Amino acid sequence: MTTGQSLARLLRNLGGLASPVRRLVGLAVVSGRGFGGRRVLRRGRLVTIRILIVDDQPLLRTGFRLILEEEADLEVIGEAGDGQEAIERAAELRPDVVLMDIRMPRLD
Repeated sequence: MTTGQSLARLLRNLGGLASPVRRLVGLAVVSGRGFGGRRVLRRGRLVTIRILIVDDQPLLRTGFRLILEEEADLEVIGEAGDGQEAIERAAELRPDVVLMDIRMPRLD
């Protein structure tokens, strides 16, 4: 298993943590792959795990995006370069998962 596959698997598991909440708002789990990593059906179509990437290094953000976009059920919906921008983008985009560096400029 490559590093990219490991990262994608981890993010699927994290995204699956929200599945009980999704079921409460009318979504149905259609294909479970163990704990987490579940894809859901909304109005007849599969929904992917939506990811916001936050890192102050553009090269790392690009690398993560390239790795994650190879996975059919993961969608990178945005990027941010610092903590303050991350808060703004998360409020705007409402991602399922935020992949974030722990040390960030302007706000950790």
